[in-house]
Amino acid sequence: MTDSTGYPPEPWYLGGSLNVSVFLVPAAGLPAGFELPSGRRALRLGSRVVVGVGAVRYLPGGVLD
Repeated sequence: MTDSTGYPPEPWYLGGSLNVSVFLVPAAGLPAGFELPSGRRALRLGSRVVVGVGAVRYLPGGVLD
């Protein structure tokens, strides 16, 4: 570890997996009060919006263990 934060120098190898799924959801089916961050807008395809869901699983063996 060479830097004052206690982390090894970049680039870092991280073991694990990332899964991402994309769905077309009816815009009317979004929860009441749903808001995007300021300055962002939904990607609409007709009456549907694109919604993405991601899940990350880290496994032992990376340099940050």
